[in-house]
Parts: sequence; C-alpha cells; structure tokens
Amino acid sequence: MKSTTLLLKRWWIIAITVFFVVPTLQCQQKINFLHESIQQKWKSPEGLMIPESVKYDSDRKVLYISNINGIPSEKDGNGFISKLSLDGQIIDLKWITGLDAPKGMGIFQDFLYVSNITEIVKIDILKGEIVKRYPAIGSQFLNDIDIDEKGTVFCSDMKSSSIYRIDNDTATVWISGEDLKGCNGLYYSQGYLFIGADGKILKADITTGQRQIAFTQTGSIDGLESYEKEMFLFSDYKGSVYKAHSGAEKELLLNTTSSGINAADIEYIPELKLLLVPTFNDNHVTAYQLL
Repeated sequence: MKSTTLLLKRWWIIAITVFFVVPTLQCQQKINFLHESIQQKWKSPEGLMIPESVKYDSDRKVLYISNINGIPSEKDGNGFISKLSLDGQIIDLKWITGLDAPKGMGIFQDFLYVSNITEIVKIDILKGEIVKRYPAIGSQFLNDIDIDEKGTVFCSDMKSSSIYRIDNDTATVWISGEDLKGCNGLYYSQGYLFIGADGKILKADITTGQRQIAFTQTGSIDGLESYEKEMFLFSDYKGSVYKAHSGAEKELLLNTTSSGINAADIEYIPELKLLLVPTFNDNHVTAYQLL
C-alpha cells in the first residue's frame, strides 16, 4: 500500500512538472526584456512590409519608413517609403514607390535621401517624388545614411567596408578599410561622423577622414543615434537596443529577440524622448518612451 501511494505521488509530481512548470519556464524564456527606464507607447497598424529604417521629419512632424518588401539585396522594384504620424498612424502607406530595397534615410532641407542597394535616391518631399538617383560605383550593399550641416550625404556600404559620400553631385568612396568591416549605422555631429562597425563605434573627422575608436565591445550595430552627451543608442538588428556611454559597459534597454522581433535602423527624437524601432520581419514600427 505504501509503495502504491509513493508511486502515485511521483506521478503527480511528474504531471505537475510537465503541465505547469515546463510551460511556465518556456513562457519566461519568451518574455521580452524591457528596461524600467522605458515603456512602450504605441505600435503601428498592419500594412508595413519589412520596415528597415525610420526617419523623423522635424519640419513636418511626420515619420518616414523605408519598406524593403522583398529580399534586402534584390533589385525588384518592390520597395517603398511610408509616411506615418507621430502617434503611429499610417498617413500614406506607399508615399514613394519605384525603389528596390530602401534602407537608411537622411533629410536635408526639403529633400529625403535614401540608400537603395547600389544607389542613393533623392526625393523631393514637397512634390512627393524621386528627382535624382546617384549610382554608387563599386558599392555592394548600401545601408545607413546621415548628412552634415552643409548637406554632404554620407552612406555606409557594409559589404565593401566603405563609406560613400555625395560630392560634386556624384556618389564616390570617401573612406574604406579593414576597420570599417561591417559598417552600418551612421550619426553625424559637429564635424565628426560616428560609424557603427563590427564590435565598435568609430569617430571619423569629415575633413581628413582620419578615425579613432570611440566605443568598443558593442557587438554588431544597425541603427546608431545620439542620446545624451557622450552617449549613444544603438540596435543590433536581432532585437536588442542598447545605451552606450564612453568608458562604461553598454546597457541593455530592450530585447525582443526571443519573440523573433527585430530591431533594425532605429530613430530617436530627443525633444519627445521617443525611441522608434522598425521591427523588420515583424512588419511594424514600435515606439518607446524613455522615462
């Protein structure tokens, strides 16, 4: 009788473990990490198609979203730019069409510049149309864009380890080298172009092209944005967003990797303390308030 009772107890323990404990542990593994200093504010509705980058237009108070809508390296003509409101509503899903796999974007005056695999496309914002295409000879996979105060457009090519720029109305290689391997996220500030490369952030003088390491041990970098003095926000594409401060270890703010939700080329609006994350294959843009 005692052996039978003991056997039944063991079966109950096994049953509880299988039906309650194991599923609970599996759920915990899928829970996204959200730092206590940020909270989700909104998520865009259905309609976006592989959103890769977000750009804030401060003059018009709207967001531009680059949609790959296909294979990131394929020239298929399926790509487009969407226009969203600051509360995440879609104003115009296919505002600009006729692109291949658009990624990084930058704004100067009334023009939006977009990387498009092996060319940089210039869009007249007021007219809502493409007005020029700049072939980047020798490029393989153009990615992020940023622009200085004079209107010089810089664009990373992560496959050729090069940074292109539009100079004299032509897109040419500005700098290249082994230290630029995997270069992607760009951020311009006060005469320097900060470049997210494999495992580091480089600081390049835009006059001389000379560069030094500003941050190390970052891992891969997709989007790169300034946060506060000597501090950056960056995403790793897989699903994580970090805060990096000079001389300190990076700090994880957000991780949606376990849910299969990417974090591509992010945007940050300082005056609103709003972090915007394009989720790539999840087909949304999610906004987070930094507290």
